[in-house]
Amino acid sequence: MSPHRFILRTRLQNAAVALRRSKRPVLEVALDAGFADPSTFNRQFRRVVLMTPRDDRRGARLAA
Repeated sequence: MSPHRFILRTRLQNAAVALRRSKRPVLEVALDAGFADPSTFNRQFRRVVLMTPRDDRRGARLAA
């Protein structure tokens, strides 16, 4: 795994945890994770986590 890919994956995993543990808007979580463009955040999140940020948040709430 390249350093860039490792950093990206780490940022997205941290964002996933933030989405599950807070009620902050997805945009705010994306900006805090270092993404200036929400569409890039959504696309990368889907690619790594295999679901959209909102679906991930909903799934975490349903499982709780």
